[in-house]
Amino acid sequence: MDNLWYTSAHPAEWTYSGLEWFADHYKSNQAIIGIDVKNEPHGRCDNPGTAAKWDNSKDDNNWKNFVETAAARILAKNSNLLILVEGIECYNNNWGWWGGNLIPVKDYPINLGSGQKQLVYAPHEYGPSVSDQTWFHSGFSYDTLYSEHWRDSWMYIYEE
Repeated sequence: MDNLWYTSAHPAEWTYSGLEWFADHYKSNQAIIGIDVKNEPHGRCDNPGTAAKWDNSKDDNNWKNFVETAAARILAKNSNLLILVEGIECYNNNWGWWGGNLIPVKDYPINLGSGQKQLVYAPHEYGPSVSDQTWFHSGFSYDTLYSEHWRDSWMYIYEE
């Protein structure tokens, strides 16, 4: 799976257009309640040019900018849809699952303007069978997962 929502052969505009088409095509279908705008944006902190990043820039690989632009275009077609936003892999050298790291929301929350109530942060979380992570070591439990990973990665959004 590609790190980003675009490639040299598949420009971001195609992704925007596809999301708009989906929103418009299914606007009368009550079973469609939202759009996850990209599955698991990712990329390594040590290779920033090809990684999904999260800040206030207009850079092509800025996940926040892509989400806000995509959401505006989606909601213009169907204002009832929920906009599901996953995390990125790495932020300020804090690593997480593809789609699971929502640490940057603290510094750069998604702003959907009048569509803000449609925003759903949707972190991806996995178990140790997917990848051995430090938070699974030493007899992990709900409490250790919460304190060593979930709280800082995404649970703080709900709690604060």
